[in-house]
Amino acid sequence: MSNDTAAESIEEIQRTGVIIVGGGISGLFLGMLLERLELSYHIFERATEVRPLGSALTLGANIQPAFEQLGLLEQLKAISLPCPSLELYSDNLEHIGSLNLEKRKEISGYDDLIFERSKLYSLLRSQIPDSKISYGKRVTRLEEKDGQVFIHCADGFVCQGDMLAGADGAYSNVRQSLYEQLEEKGLLPKIDTEDFVIGNIVMVGVAQPLNPEKYPQLNDTKAHFSSVQGKNKQILALISAPGQRVCWSIGTGLSEAEAKEKRFKNSEWGPEANELMIKEFEDHPSPWGGTFGDFIRMTPPHLVSRVSLEEKIFQTWFHGRTVLIGDACHKMLTGAGLGICMNLKTLNIPHHKQLYKPTYSPTFFLHNAKVR
Repeated sequence: MSNDTAAESIEEIQRTGVIIVGGGISGLFLGMLLERLELSYHIFERATEVRPLGSALTLGANIQPAFEQLGLLEQLKAISLPCPSLELYSDNLEHIGSLNLEKRKEISGYDDLIFERSKLYSLLRSQIPDSKISYGKRVTRLEEKDGQVFIHCADGFVCQGDMLAGADGAYSNVRQSLYEQLEEKGLLPKIDTEDFVIGNIVMVGVAQPLNPEKYPQLNDTKAHFSSVQGKNKQILALISAPGQRVCWSIGTGLSEAEAKEKRFKNSEWGPEANELMIKEFEDHPSPWGGTFGDFIRMTPPHLVSRVSLEEKIFQTWFHGRTVLIGDACHKMLTGAGLGICMNLKTLNIPHHKQLYKPTYSPTFFLHNAKVR
């Protein structure tokens, strides 16, 4: 590279206050908080396009007050249904019992709300100006120098900021780069080098609008949540959502030995593997009538996603000017989409304007981690 080219590259480095890597729900939520505080930030997402993947998520009394303070609670309710109970069934559809959630509202004042993941994503995305989010930016490494933090992307793009928030999921590139640097310095705890614990392999989706005459649950103004405890650690679920849509999930629990054998990479999770899993579950009777295959076939194939539900709480959540948030540092409460509730709750802690000033002190991260 010539000196002229090098100088030009340096001039093209983007600068911002808070660099947010990851444009998922956690990254968008943090961006929204910074937007409300009128602070400088930019979100970098590795995907070139966003697909409405996922199934049902739920938010309860521990995070809804934050949406209320932000003036978004009514919009959240508009995409949700309150869930009064969870209905549990055996493999042969014998009703095991119900978990009543309505008494929780009597105590907290808030319903347990259920909604499609894509709807929450759209709500949060609408709060972020287009000029403050970039797609197709895969971070390969980070570095700190001269009191600033830099991210380097696969396409050669570089961004400089006062702080870096790694919100890029369970397999975080920010965490990987940070941990590699810490390990070289002998600062990384051994526990942070260990693998995730894979508890389940799950396939999820949202069926297109269905006939309420066939499924009367869809006429109700409250969500119906039916969970089937199948044979051989199988778990199947149906959840009604607004717009006469049904969120579904099928999955299998894994022993520790099975989990070690099934450490899939994303590249291995293609259509053929999906079809094998669908065949395993599609003929299973549904508590709403018919079979689970009826709901799977009403879901566009490109919107069916297969994931491993893993759990791990990393010990190192921050170092220097870099902090990890969401699944990048604590992947937990994976059942019923509860992990996102924990992620948003912990994100609601650090949104104090004075803490994001350029004169920021790393002791802020220590305080934040203790509170979390």
